[in-house]
Amino acid sequence: MTVLCPTRLPRPEAASPPTPIGVYTFHVCHAEGRKPGCPLYDLAVLYGVPSRSPKNATKDTPSRFLHFEMLGGRYIPETLGLHGLSGTRPLQRLVGTRTIAGHRGHLYFGLPYNQGGGEYGSHYTFIWREGRWSYAASLHSWKQHTDTLHVLADIISDLGVVRA
Repeated sequence: MTVLCPTRLPRPEAASPPTPIGVYTFHVCHAEGRKPGCPLYDLAVLYGVPSRSPKNATKDTPSRFLHFEMLGGRYIPETLGLHGLSGTRPLQRLVGTRTIAGHRGHLYFGLPYNQGGGEYGSHYTFIWREGRWSYAASLHSWKQHTDTLHVLADIISDLGVVRA
């Protein structure tokens, strides 16, 4: 299995983050009760705390807050809640088909956290396939959204490959 990991990520300001930088891995297949050995991984990089007020959301740039996740495996759309896990309303809406950093795939935008968006609330998530594996790169958005997409593209363009 090929694991894609970010080799370049934004860094917080010197005064940030109020929380330590965390790198977390989750074996999502086990968490969802899938069969043992299901080859799905989730690598999350977090620092800072997001604004609780929508009027302060413009401050949620990577200089103060970052939530990036990289997923790989067979069940990416199901894991991300793209197929209506919140009843009849999908957790993420399709923005369109794009080519980002040489990968052709689908770009999604998540519902806000306070509207049921969950872990990927207000995230841009890009999903693409390589062979039989799907990959997703998900980044919490800030305004200007085009800045978020530029940073997401930079991260995707610098992914490292690890054989697991």
